[in-house]
Amino acid sequence: MQLASDGYGETKTTPLAPSVDAAVPEGGLESASSMPPVESVTDYRMNRLELSWNDMVGTGCTADVFKGSWRGEPVAIKRLKFNKGNAETMKQEVTILVRETTILERISHRNLVEFYGMVFDQHPYLLITEFCNGGTCFHLVHVNEDLQMETKQQLKICQDVAHAMDYLHEFRPQIIHRDLKSLNLLLVEPVTTTRTIPHVKVCDFGLSRMKDNPDDWGMMTKEVGSANWMAPEMATGNYNEKVDIYSFAMVLFEMIGQEIPFDDLEPCEVLVQAVRGARPDLEAIPPWIPADLVALMKQCWGPQPSKRPSFSYIATTLDGLVEQMFG
Repeated sequence: MQLASDGYGETKTTPLAPSVDAAVPEGGLESASSMPPVESVTDYRMNRLELSWNDMVGTGCTADVFKGSWRGEPVAIKRLKFNKGNAETMKQEVTILVRETTILERISHRNLVEFYGMVFDQHPYLLITEFCNGGTCFHLVHVNEDLQMETKQQLKICQDVAHAMDYLHEFRPQIIHRDLKSLNLLLVEPVTTTRTIPHVKVCDFGLSRMKDNPDDWGMMTKEVGSANWMAPEMATGNYNEKVDIYSFAMVLFEMIGQEIPFDDLEPCEVLVQAVRGARPDLEAIPPWIPADLVALMKQCWGPQPSKRPSFSYIATTLDGLVEQMFG
């Protein structure tokens, strides 16, 4: 089974469950004859003839990602997997790309992948972003056997993610990522030694939601995202931005514990067990990790979403802990 990511950095195999292709508008699909509006992204339209294509660097449920160039600049080209044989699936796939593009054109942060443009003139539809040369954090932690990161590097990754997510949650209208995981965390440059300072960017907004209609914020699509990082309340569809806090706790566990959360369970069982209160085994956390950091992680994956902290609190706490530990 291929890695379930529309990010890039590896095409190896893993038993992880794929990201749920759940970008159907929560109110249901429109008729197949009406295509999603693209007026909001008109200023970002690009000429596909100006793109040069190189190797495929990643693949997911909804798209393949290639390294390429545009006007001499290295770029990542996300090519939508277009299903011509099914009108509803076609509509759903286009909605994914439009949703991601609509969000990317509005946001700008040093820890979010930079948006360059899109190509909607004909199939296949394309989304073009900056190319991050270091691959994914998943690959760095679970595939790269040549490097054992230092705690300071692991926490820098978590700091970058927390600051990016704080930006998204404080953005107006608010943005929920809904698929936060190490596969969607890109390294700007390769981490090759224990002295390398990671610079991480969050990517892949195909499943994200923007809070443009607060009335719809409670009831949304069930089980969106990837099982090993998915908040338990996603089983009901009654959730809010706190699902990203839970997913961040899984990333935090993954970085400092060097294990995929719930890796001992079958993908179909992960959410069932999480709803019952199961959480990753804390025995994976090294003994030198401060108790305050473990407490923060446990608070983030707490069963009651309302009691999970905000990303503003998380980012500030992580910054303080890193300062205490490393000066």
